[in-house]
Amino acid sequence: MLLFQKHKSISVEQEDRIVKIDVHFKDYFHEMNSFITVNLDTKVILSAEAKMTAAPWDLCYEVLSKMEELVGLRIQKGINEQVQKILSGADGCVHLVELTNDTITTVVQLVDFHRMPKEMPYKEKMQKIKEINKGICHTYNSTERTPKLLSENTQSQI
Repeated sequence: MLLFQKHKSISVEQEDRIVKIDVHFKDYFHEMNSFITVNLDTKVILSAEAKMTAAPWDLCYEVLSKMEELVGLRIQKGINEQVQKILSGADGCVHLVELTNDTITTVVQLVDFHRMPKEMPYKEKMQKIKEINKGICHTYNSTERTPKLLSENTQSQI
């Protein structure tokens, strides 16, 4: 018996060095989006808002304006703690924290890849990716390891 389902999607639009990230979340009780705009060069949040299409309680809508407090934050070490302090607790929403953390992860991934020229050879890109991500997960726990791609489609995206 299926007890619960949750769906999330992330869309990124880019104009010059500015990205707008839309994180959509839906479960049996909620449907909401966060829209966060970030400068890829400075990693500063330029705008942040959220919308709820569905929520279980009328009071849920009262926390949406807290997203504005993210504007001006720089995505760097310690950002997750800042987001937690701003968006969680008695005056916050755990789902806004989750959507914002998804945005932060997306920006971190984008910044590293966007700094590499498109014409950079694949092997050189992979070495750079290993250096940037060293220690963040099993695959990148050492620059000495060489992970093998499971799909040629992935290579064309890198």
